Amino acid sequence: MTNILTILTNDCLVEIFQHFKDDHQTLYKSIFVNKIFCELAIPLLWRNPFAFIQKLNNKILVIRTYLCFINTHYFRYELLKLPKPYFEYYKFLREFELSSFQEGLREFIRHELKLKSSTNINKKINKIIKLFNEQLGNLLLNKDNHLNHLNVHYTDISRSENQLNLCSLNDIDDVLLNINKLSLEFSVLENSSKVLIELIIRKKNNLQHLIISNKNTMNVYYNMIIKLLESQQRLITLEIPALWISTSTLEIFEKFSCSLTFLKIKDDGIKCSTFFSLLDILYNLRKFEAPSLYFHDNDFLNSLIIPVNKRYKLEYLNFTEPILLRPQISYYRLVFEIIKAISNIVIPNIYLRQ
Repeated sequence: MTNILTILTNDCLVEIFQHFKDDHQTLYKSIFVNKIFCELAIPLLWRNPFAFIQKLNNKILVIRTYLCFINTHYFRYELLKLPKPYFEYYKFLREFELSSFQEGLREFIRHELKLKSSTNINKKINKIIKLFNEQLGNLLLNKDNHLNHLNVHYTDISRSENQLNLCSLNDIDDVLLNINKLSLEFSVLENSSKVLIELIIRKKNNLQHLIISNKNTMNVYYNMIIKLLESQQRLITLEIPALWISTSTLEIFEKFSCSLTFLKIKDDGIKCSTFFSLLDILYNLRKFEAPSLYFHDNDFLNSLIIPVNKRYKLEYLNFTEPILLRPQISYYRLVFEIIKAISNIVIPNIYLRQ
């Protein structure tokens, strides 16, 4: 019997492995099959290693691996001697998770210091973490790594001066030019986060995917977020905590009328009339998600006069809050009937029953 692996070319195997890019267990087992499988699985496992791990000890191991590629003898504290890795793992990075990186680095340093001392651990971490941030930041976020997703989540895990300042990295301009997906979340307000947004506005106007989280913090950043949206040309997907509605913000969506296919409002509902206005503006919108619809008499009457000869491309509509808890169940039903009449959408039975 012919071994199928002898008739499959490497190009075929590459395509096959792409179907398992989010299945870390299968990828991990593939490492031990043979050399070819190992060389195909490792880049997929290390394109965003923090996405596959939850345990803190494993995050420490990822940081430990990355540290093998920098000279640690310049640091004030000598760390554990690290073996030479089989692969240049940092070159496979395609998605960078700032929060997980920062957490793993702090815990790695804490672990190493505990082996030598049990006093003033946090103070010692804060003394040396800046050097590690700089060295590892420039290693992972460099122009040759082909990074395509930057997930920036600044937390209060440590003082702001002890967190990685992305704007200070050597190749940050080139990194921003290469990314097509950006996620922003700020648990704390820092000057570095404002500087980063300003840099993105100046350097990157062709993002394809933009995710903005944390409604309360984003209200403080309202003007900057609006400028960020205004700076973009062809967004394909957009996730925002709330829809700050005004004439100017609706005009912003006109820039994405042909390109935007997915819009998600995560933390707040949307007025019914605004929802239909967006459908009119976003010609190619396929998916829409929001917690709920808000109905007012005038808004609802406006939605009723929409001509039935309009054709929307909407294929998926989801309101995440239970509609049965809403007093305007009949209004929701009528909205679904209108959407169904002017698009090819299939309304789930759960909504039709209501």
